[in-house]
Amino acid sequence: MNSQRTLSQNSQLNPAGQAPVADWYALRLLSNYRLFLLICITALFYLNPHPTVLAQSDQGLFHTTLIAYLIAGVIFNHLIRVKKPDHDTQFYLQAYADIVCITFLMHASGGIQSGLGILLVANIAIIGIFSIARYTFLFAAIATTAVLAQEIYTNMSAGGESTSVVKSGITGMALFAVAYITSVVIQRKFPYRGENDLLLKNAFRAEELNRKIVEDMDSGILVIDSEWRVQLINDSAAVMLGQSKVREKATLAELSAELQQAFLAWKTTPLAGTKPFRNQRNDAELLPHFSALGMHGTLIHLEDHGAIAQQVQQLKLASLGSLTASIAHEIRNPLAAISHSIQLVSENDQVDSGDRKMLAIAERHCTRINRIIEDILQLSRREKNNPETIAVSPYLAEFGQKFRDSALDRSFTLTIRCAEDEQITFDKSHLEQILSNLCMNALTHNPDKAELHIDIQAQTTEPRGHLCITVADNGQGIEEHIADDIFEPFYTTKHGGTGLGLFIIRELCEINNAQISYSANDNGACFILLIANRVT
Repeated sequence: MNSQRTLSQNSQLNPAGQAPVADWYALRLLSNYRLFLLICITALFYLNPHPTVLAQSDQGLFHTTLIAYLIAGVIFNHLIRVKKPDHDTQFYLQAYADIVCITFLMHASGGIQSGLGILLVANIAIIGIFSIARYTFLFAAIATTAVLAQEIYTNMSAGGESTSVVKSGITGMALFAVAYITSVVIQRKFPYRGENDLLLKNAFRAEELNRKIVEDMDSGILVIDSEWRVQLINDSAAVMLGQSKVREKATLAELSAELQQAFLAWKTTPLAGTKPFRNQRNDAELLPHFSALGMHGTLIHLEDHGAIAQQVQQLKLASLGSLTASIAHEIRNPLAAISHSIQLVSENDQVDSGDRKMLAIAERHCTRINRIIEDILQLSRREKNNPETIAVSPYLAEFGQKFRDSALDRSFTLTIRCAEDEQITFDKSHLEQILSNLCMNALTHNPDKAELHIDIQAQTTEPRGHLCITVADNGQGIEEHIADDIFEPFYTTKHGGTGLGLFIIRELCEINNAQISYSANDNGACFILLIANRVT
């Protein structure tokens, strides 16, 4: 009787022509997928020192949900091992838990904008592969309702726009589309028949779904085994490392010698932290993070350090921009009154020499403050860019003559070397200001140099074909320990300097699609201007 009752129940759950409910094999796949996914999310959340999309709205909720999800994953894995309760109950209980936890993680990360909705799509795909169609569509409806509910709640509480609700609706459509494809189309051609169906075991392994999710991430993700061979690498990591195609089981050294050196340094001193490195294949500056996976290898998380530095730079510019809004009236007018008062007092014959010395100091500092204000106001006008085609050789010759005429009080020689047919697209006034400031810095920082020589050379770089203009001198150079800070705003080693000269040069280069860098020179300082807008 018991066996007949069981057969009767199974026939009700699995009508003729429909796929059976998931078995223990499906549960094991779902559990392995969940645990691996949670390891990746946990590593990205706790090992990344910089802000990411994860937990950007509610870090406390994200942390609590992630911990609860990890505990639930471990409990589910244990229940599968002991096979209690039955596999049908466990399968749908885990499906409910996945939808709830992923929805909370998505809500804590900014909603549908975070991109975590793709995790729900993966879960519906797994349910559709190993379950019957009506249950798959039921869970697709539940997941869609959860996504829409959390987005509507976010918009109502934070006053957001309705664009996120539209994206949530699109995500819901994607959930139903995946449910139909996996539970109807695929099962019609490749019906799942339990643990003996090797075809679906190979075609729809949960690890493949997880690989797809990792590949679509913006961050660079690599997994290497104990022999330092690449087991997993997503497209973002391959692009960051300048690789068009990664050979299967490639070694870390074949992938990037610089990354291997950073990995060896981390293995030697894991508590010392990691430093950014420059990848020679594409000249990208990358910041690696390493996480040991026990006996299974190491997880490597790559970040574009140049993009991070640019974000920091944009924050600095935003701060300067808010300051410039009040500079004209709040600082310049009182400063002009102070400077004018100093001049009037200086014209008084009754002022003794000691007071005149103090007045001269005050006037000098007023002039310095006014120069800082002018530099900052110039930064606020940095968006004004008028690029035009420039014939480099005659332009540099004309600039050299102007600079020699403007610095007749100094003894120096200026040589210019450039091919005759080089042309670039650049703002002429910006290029003149860049070259003039670099040459003037050479004069200013080497006042005692008897035979100061400034050399300007323009040539094409290989293999990218950019125009490289170097401005070098035979002066005292720049000390190595401060070379990384010279382009920072308000950083100066000269008494009375504003610390904005090289910072402004870098900003002018950026809006003209160019880069400026400093290179150590045995006989002085050397600045390298790399211009991408070369006319060929």
